[in-house]
Amino acid sequence: MDVVDTDGDRADVPLGVLLSSGLDSRVVTAYAQQKMGGTMQTFTVGFGDEDSEFIGAARTAREIGSKHHQLLLTARDFAESLD
Repeated sequence: MDVVDTDGDRADVPLGVLLSSGLDSRVVTAYAQQKMGGTMQTFTVGFGDEDSEFIGAARTAREIGSKHHQLLLTARDFAESLD
């Protein structure tokens, strides 16, 4: 797991992680949170009102103690972003 930069000297802004409900995302995020200390920012993007990504990611965020943010991206939002 040396792929996670824990020095903190390579970024001049707070670091965050895109967190999904998948196992790989959960493991990497938990490891990074443990190594970096402090409160990590986690982010999840969902595409429906009952998106399962939100449920699993929010659970992981609670378990590791990150400050979690969720964004619901609708088809309309996506279409408007193309303009």
